[in-house]
Amino acid sequence: KWLALQGVSRTRGAKLPECWVEIYVHADYAAIGRLVASHPGPVFKLIEDMFGETIVELTQEISAELVPAKLARLLEVEPGSPAVVVRRAFRTADGKTAEAALEVYPAARFRYQVNLYRACTKGSGGVQKAPD
Repeated sequence: KWLALQGVSRTRGAKLPECWVEIYVHADYAAIGRLVASHPGPVFKLIEDMFGETIVELTQEISAELVPAKLARLLEVEPGSPAVVVRRAFRTADGKTAEAALEVYPAARFRYQVNLYRACTKGSGGVQKAPD
């Protein structure tokens, strides 16, 4: 059993919706449902804070697809227009999927940034963060 949350995500002050979001929370953590709307951070962090869990693995798949007709009106785009779809699974140390999410972004509204840091050279004692 899963707690299902879904709706359109809007960035404050934006004219158009950012994306369609579906979040599924494992029944063991369903009590977060009453707090999600007022919680400013990600759902997995709420699960960690409320239940003392640690999310240790994130599997993320990003694909190019078309906006389904049933979502086009909500996203204010034409049915079949380009979209970026992001699927995520958040797992605990024991391998349980605590949260699964699906996000559908009209292609022009999708942005993705990754910061990677190179491990330091031999003898330097660890990872060195790049300056801000």
